[in-house]
Amino acid sequence: MIEVLPDIYVVPANDRKGFGYSHFVRRTSGNVLLPRLKQTLLTDAYDEMEAAGGVSLVLISDRHFGGPGCRRCGAHFGAPLVASSVEARAIGTRCKVDIALPFEPQTIDGTDIEAIPTPGHTAGQMAYLIPVQGKRCLFAGDFAYRSGGAWRPGSKSRRAMMRGFAALEGVAFDYYVGCADYGEETSFVAATSIDELAQDILSACTRA
Repeated sequence: MIEVLPDIYVVPANDRKGFGYSHFVRRTSGNVLLPRLKQTLLTDAYDEMEAAGGVSLVLISDRHFGGPGCRRCGAHFGAPLVASSVEARAIGTRCKVDIALPFEPQTIDGTDIEAIPTPGHTAGQMAYLIPVQGKRCLFAGDFAYRSGGAWRPGSKSRRAMMRGFAALEGVAFDYYVGCADYGEETSFVAATSIDELAQDILSACTRA
């Protein structure tokens, strides 16, 4: 695991296979894993995560990251898997979701973590706003992600991405944390609102 912000780590899958880094967040109220797994595993990192206090919640942003690796990680640490009800249905039996959230803004029960719908990359994608070390960090999965040294939109359709941006309008945060391919130097950017990122991301859309 590599610490990229205070108490926020990127975690490569075994043998650096699959889509790229997952995120591990260390918190006194319970550590959180935001996986980027489908057919890959994080078992090589289990000892490090265990030493840091284990995992209390596995937050799945969209259907592409819900696979056996998530299920195995949740079972190992005794952590429930969380996703929107839309993505839980899409994931289906390959990775049973324990907590299927209504597709609406909400605070996850028993936590201070906010779940925010960000349709665009997939129909039921969720972003998670997590307080970490006094900072509000928006973990947005593949809504916009780092690849080739730049931020890329999760959908090539500008119209689809605008739906997600509309959902994030007015959400205040200190860092936007997206997924990152292996080899990327960063997976986050300091920002106070989605408006600061929107133009660069939308300009990369190739369809209306």
